[in-house]
Amino acid sequence: MALKLNAADSASFTRVLLTPLTFIYVTDYPYKKEALLIIVIIAIVSDILDGFLARKFNTVSPFGTLLDFTADKMFICTVLILLSITNQVPIWITLVIVNREFWVMGMRMFAMHEGILLPARKSGKLKSLFIFGAIVAQLVDSLIIISYPMFLIAVILTMYSLIDYAYFIFKHTRKSPIASIV
Repeated sequence: MALKLNAADSASFTRVLLTPLTFIYVTDYPYKKEALLIIVIIAIVSDILDGFLARKFNTVSPFGTLLDFTADKMFICTVLILLSITNQVPIWITLVIVNREFWVMGMRMFAMHEGILLPARKSGKLKSLFIFGAIVAQLVDSLIIISYPMFLIAVILTMYSLIDYAYFIFKHTRKSPIASIV
């Protein structure tokens, strides 16, 4: 069975393709900060576009949902790690966010195993908005002053969204026979 990418999936896949390009930030390229900023802005636009296209053309699919989720995590985690190894973002912020992403990925796999669709939650979308905003602020000299407070808000939202996802899964699995065994 051949897998066809629709417009929304293609927008998500753009973030997968952009992820290795972020490594320009650890090179000697003189405009690496500007280049990373452009890459991040393209990623933000593709993230907005994939959701819009999926809803507009009613092409929401399990594959597209997984691709969107995975592309976001790959991209955001890579950029945060790069910003941390270049001392632009404290490592503890990156570790909190990256660990949350692994926890939610595990929860999604558990939910899928239980036959539960774990849709994107508003808390996760808000968290992503603040992370992307903080990254952009970090890369724009005139906005750098607000990047750390934005990252702190992103960390709080990261923890809140982790609890939100865990509660959603707990609520939907505690009535299942498997949940009573585990």
